[in-house]
Amino acid sequence: DGIPSGAHQEALKLLDSHPVTLHFSKSRLTKWGHFKASRSGLGTPQISLNRDLSPPAMLLTFVHEWAHLLVWKSGKKVPPHGTLWKVCFRDAMLPFLNEGNFPNDLLPKVDRYLRNPSAAITSAPELYHALSEKTENTCLVSEIPFGGTFLFRKKEYIRLEKRRTRYRCTQSSNNRQYLFQEATPVSPC
Repeated sequence: DGIPSGAHQEALKLLDSHPVTLHFSKSRLTKWGHFKASRSGLGTPQISLNRDLSPPAMLLTFVHEWAHLLVWKSGKKVPPHGTLWKVCFRDAMLPFLNEGNFPNDLLPKVDRYLRNPSAAITSAPELYHALSEKTENTCLVSEIPFGGTFLFRKKEYIRLEKRRTRYRCTQSSNNRQYLFQEATPVSPC
């Protein structure tokens, strides 16, 4: 699908402003995109995006990774998702914030997220849930009741209490405990 058609012109302006290689990868469970630049500073930086993202998710992820490129181009040694990245991300997103790129119900969620964007979209469950295309047999870990079981990566877990922003869960086969983001897609048992 790619990004929304209304965003093409603005995205092309970005791509014309800095050389970068775009790569579309198969679905990755742990991330939607990635920015990579050579350590030597030579060579063309690369942005990879999961090819199965919805158009609004693809656009948001592209601009997220574009902000990493801008921080890298600045030459400053700063945290990857620190203040400079947040400013670059918000500024780069401004031309895209319209109903042609994000449905009406999604715009306020994107706006709230951009006030203090986080490294991972899963840290913004409301937006993540709206951008994710869940299948019929999946739900979010937050939708599993206390003590309920679910499958994640072919392993069964029992959902326990919430700890701040994550749920403590026990893997049924070995009783080891794991923390899951509340917006993690899982299959109920």
